[in-house]
Amino acid sequence: MVGRSAFGKAAIGLKNKNQTDLLLANSRFINSTISDSNIISPPKESAETKRLLFQRDRALLALQQHLRLSTEKSLQLLTTNPSLYTDVPSLSLKLLYLLNELNIPRSRLVRMLETHPTLTTRVILDSEANLSSTLQVLQEELDLRYADLKAIITKSSNLPTLLNYGRSNLKRKIRLYTSGYLSITPSVMTQLICTESRMLQMNPVLATQVINILRNTLNMSRDDIVTMLQRDKLLLCYHPTENTKPTIDYLMGDDSQIGHVLGLVLRKSESTLLLPASISEEQQNIEEEKQQLIKSRIKDLLIRYPAILSCGVTTHLQPILSFLRNDVGCTDYQLGRMLYRRGNILTLSLDSLKRKVDYFNTVLSLTEEEGEEIESAEKNGSEEETNSSDICSGEKEAEQKDPVKVYESYRDEYGTKLSHILATSPDVLTLSLKGNLQPKFQYIIDTFLVPPSPRARSIADGNGHLHLHACQKQQLSKIFQSRPQLLVLSLEKNWKPKVQYLSSSEEAGGAGLSPNQVWDWWVAYPHMMSFTLEKIEERVNVVKKIIRNKRISTTSTDFWWQSLNDNVEGETTMVLEANFLGWKEKKWRTWVEFNQ
Repeated sequence: MVGRSAFGKAAIGLKNKNQTDLLLANSRFINSTISDSNIISPPKESAETKRLLFQRDRALLALQQHLRLSTEKSLQLLTTNPSLYTDVPSLSLKLLYLLNELNIPRSRLVRMLETHPTLTTRVILDSEANLSSTLQVLQEELDLRYADLKAIITKSSNLPTLLNYGRSNLKRKIRLYTSGYLSITPSVMTQLICTESRMLQMNPVLATQVINILRNTLNMSRDDIVTMLQRDKLLLCYHPTENTKPTIDYLMGDDSQIGHVLGLVLRKSESTLLLPASISEEQQNIEEEKQQLIKSRIKDLLIRYPAILSCGVTTHLQPILSFLRNDVGCTDYQLGRMLYRRGNILTLSLDSLKRKVDYFNTVLSLTEEEGEEIESAEKNGSEEETNSSDICSGEKEAEQKDPVKVYESYRDEYGTKLSHILATSPDVLTLSLKGNLQPKFQYIIDTFLVPPSPRARSIADGNGHLHLHACQKQQLSKIFQSRPQLLVLSLEKNWKPKVQYLSSSEEAGGAGLSPNQVWDWWVAYPHMMSFTLEKIEERVNVVKKIIRNKRISTTSTDFWWQSLNDNVEGETTMVLEANFLGWKEKKWRTWVEFNQ
């Protein structure tokens, strides 16, 4: 028979298993009749074993013929999913039905078997009538044209999941989304399902409870919930009493103080700290107004980051908040800024956050610098300057009658250097450590800070990090404490093109600075790298043109604007400052007109 030899050891293994079972059964019979001295002949291959081997041979041939799978892949598939030959009368006929009747492309079907073997096996085991009716429900409930249905069949990676839904349940689940309170249009619903078909795994009764919780506790509208669904398509799959309600209660409660810290942040002229100044004398219940603002902030947080509702309170949210407060040293206002701007920090892995924080502390020497500053302050008898929390708490107690000053004391409370960086640019916590942050710092080290001598290059430790001089550490730390937003910029599309332009020769179309000059300029004015390359090129080219027109000679050791300023006679107001890239347009135009 074709393919029999291909099974080889696999088929022999199955035979051996059956033979072993028979031998064990016969051994009991031998022990009971040994006194009769009967000779028991070896058991013969059972009819069931022969049938299974025959079915496997046919299934192997079907996979090779219709899906063009190799013998190795076919054997592996049949070994991991034996029901493909034990429970399917004819795998060949079923594959032909999926390929020709349902029009699933061969490559798609192979991909389904590779990525979703269990689900695809269920599809193959299902009856043709059920599969056809499932597609019919999708077409009718979502008002799909034949072309749309064909696109789902041929392109959707979630096809195995869709085909596994039962007809009656599928109708109820789709209608929960497309009718009633949500009333999502069929076209939007089709897009959502094709992106994440698991959204149909929800229980309609529990999903309705989730909707009611969002409406009643946070006053969410239909549009709010639909927006959340588009951002987290599994929203209605969360359990109402185990996920949604406890998480909302925790966010708004006193235990987490997330609502409290979000309310502190001044946005759209609103902050819980400023409410006394903005409420009229007739409105007595200030606390109620604060709660309304806090509820509004929690509502906005969940609309933007609905995946927070999937996070466990004790297993995830509490450890994250404890880490940000105690290990990072965030003040209430800093924590509020971070969560207001990047609330998805709450959904990140705690281990990931710890690795990033440890990396920042190491590469920027943040904890080392803070220790040095505190020690210096104590020596100078100004220990109170290092204890900003005591100062701020004193201000809050003394200035309760002035909401603006109370707000400023919260806002200006410094925390730690790292908490200041993260509060200014919380996006850095969402970046990949290995794929984003480490390559950026390594680029700076390789481009600007690595000494040219081979001996100096060999100082690197086992992890490849260079032991920089104290001055270099201080410079690196200064840049990213002043402008932490630079870490969010792309290395390939932003940093490298700018550095390449600034450090390239004038003959090559660059600014003509040396790498050391670029680095000194960057350290002195960290914000210079935040400007677009187009703006940098435009202003540098204008300055270079003026230097050429005035026939001013420049040296490789000096910045070219220094040579230009050396030729200014008495016009100190028209000196080109080193931070000219940051000049406002009016000041820049005035300088250009004066020098042309």
